[in-house]
Amino acid sequence: TIRSKSISMESRIAKINPVIRGWVNYFRICEMKTVLRTIDKWLRVRIRMCIWKQWKTIRKRRRALMKLGAPRWLAEGLSNSRKGCMAIAKGGLGSLISAKILKLKGLLSLTDHYQEVHSY
Repeated sequence: TIRSKSISMESRIAKINPVIRGWVNYFRICEMKTVLRTIDKWLRVRIRMCIWKQWKTIRKRRRALMKLGAPRWLAEGLSNSRKGCMAIAKGGLGSLISAKILKLKGLLSLTDHYQEVHSY
């Protein structure tokens, strides 16, 4: 996931999902639940970072955070932060853009797909 590439999140997720399916299907005979959980966590952080980079300006970030349900003080604090996009994605965005929201957007979970394929 190239973070500066300006493509929509739907098309980004559409490109990631076949890779997830193929990777999990290739390694389905292995016992690798903890490894997949770690990779799944990293992938969600990376997606959040791409979302943060897409918002670009402070005003857009503040409005988007408030639309996600963040209080005004938190939205202003995060949007005006000097921290890098990865630090923001790991910290404040994790509670606002949860795994459930990413799943609703269509992102496959490595661990969920592994459990479907592995339990044959």
